[in-house]
Amino acid sequence: MTNVKLYFDNILETEDIYNFNKILSFFFLEQYRDKDPELIDLLIEVLKFYCIGCASLKKEVTPEKMISLDKKRSNFLLIFNRLRQISYLYLDSLYGPVPFDFDLPSILVNLPDHINDLFIGDGDLVQTLNSFDSFLSNTIYQSEKSLQAHGYHVKNVTSKIKIKSKKINNAKELYEFLIDGSNFEPQYANLQKYQTIRFLLEIIPGYSKIYKKMFNFEIENSLNKKYGSTKCIFTLEPNIKKDTYMMSLSFSEKCTDPQSLVVLGKFMKDLIELKQKLTEENPFGTLKPNIFNVYIESMFDKIFSQLILFILKQIIDSDYIYKYDNYDSSKISCIGTLGSKNAAILLENYYENHENLPESRLHEIKSMVKVLNSIGYRGNIIVTCDQIKILDTDRKMVTDLDGLAVGFLNNKFSVLLIEAKNQRKRGQSSSIRQLKRNIDTLNLNTTVESSISYMDNYCAYLFRQIDGNKYSKLHR
Repeated sequence: MTNVKLYFDNILETEDIYNFNKILSFFFLEQYRDKDPELIDLLIEVLKFYCIGCASLKKEVTPEKMISLDKKRSNFLLIFNRLRQISYLYLDSLYGPVPFDFDLPSILVNLPDHINDLFIGDGDLVQTLNSFDSFLSNTIYQSEKSLQAHGYHVKNVTSKIKIKSKKINNAKELYEFLIDGSNFEPQYANLQKYQTIRFLLEIIPGYSKIYKKMFNFEIENSLNKKYGSTKCIFTLEPNIKKDTYMMSLSFSEKCTDPQSLVVLGKFMKDLIELKQKLTEENPFGTLKPNIFNVYIESMFDKIFSQLILFILKQIIDSDYIYKYDNYDSSKISCIGTLGSKNAAILLENYYENHENLPESRLHEIKSMVKVLNSIGYRGNIIVTCDQIKILDTDRKMVTDLDGLAVGFLNNKFSVLLIEAKNQRKRGQSSSIRQLKRNIDTLNLNTTVESSISYMDNYCAYLFRQIDGNKYSKLHR
């Protein structure tokens, strides 16, 4: 049973929730050993073979036989997993947010025609199924509501276990607690008013162990405590294929606007540090081009870009729509780092390594670099030079932002807005006037005042602390 114990230990240590049911299968079978020991021995051997592999079998087999059995096992698991995938995709497609015509009877009737497509190689049909699987994972299994509900349930159960563990004195009391279903039944509150931000963290194929060091229950639990367990729900959950994690942060009705800004600032700081830790785990060392680092940069560009738009929703009065200019051919990565001068260096490296940038874009980037160096901000900061369009609820243009940065230092949240005009005549007055119009339009949620500054021959800018005390925005 050594192999079985190691198998159990691995599932528990890696928090492999999607294979935990296999542990239970072994225990359930053992409950019936008294009735038919030989049958139970046989069933456990079958279970060991399909769950763990040939190495777990009692009976010794030749190397040639081992290869043959491994191949049969792989084929069996492929067939089982594909049929299971088709089954749950068909059932769950009935409840998806977008109607799909998943013609299961047609697939079954014509199954002989699809055998090669379904079970050999990675053809169009398999890719279509996998794409549909990813879609349902994003819109149902790991949707904002699902993650909220899951996180809420985990917090309740964890709290009950913590309280009960102080009162349990023996194995019998522990057993009675565990078999009492009422201790583990989901009790969901009204999560409708919870505002949620959600990120997709893609795992680089072959490097899941690097992620597993940082994505586990202990981390999830500690961050919930850090952000305020009564104010927020932080959730970190892998998908069934274990090739992505979904991270979400939801704000409860008990969280005020000033509190939410502090939590967002801490969350931003943790994301910047997470990116740094993943980069340090880089298995390719100083190799260039570094595939691992390129993957990490791309992933966090998306994460930081999403976070900036979410923050804008919290600090601007009206219920505007925020979107990046998708037609901008000179997109610039969203930067997250410690200190504005480090951010300036990263931006400088960017435009020095990218030739043929439009003159107007180059002026905006250089303007942001000048301002970042000038303000000398020492906190964690996220910077974007991509144009952000702000639309009203009828999707009519309100204004746009040339450059934006958000920072967090000493539990204080700040925002940097710039307006760059690349024109010789009246560039200064034009930049200041446009930035003032933007500030009046946006009506930032702060009682802190600061004046517009100007960087000669570059831009006008405003660097202002946001305290969240001007009005209540979070739970309108």
